[in-house]
Amino acid sequence: MSDPTTADRPQHFVFALVEDFSHMAFSCAVGPLRIANLISGRDLYTWSFASLDGETVTRVLSDKLEHP
Repeated sequence: MSDPTTADRPQHFVFALVEDFSHMAFSCAVGPLRIANLISGRDLYTWSFASLDGETVTRVLSDKLEHP
């Protein structure tokens, strides 16, 4: 049986972004989480981004994506 205090908390994902990552793959990973939150009316899922070395990551189209 689940602990009720943890069952109500959103499930958190950390996406490890690598150099020249695909924006399509990125969108396919995050999009369903956003839609699930929208449909449910609450945060079922949360997410954050990280690079492997803590630096800014460039996606395939050379856009920079910085993490906090």
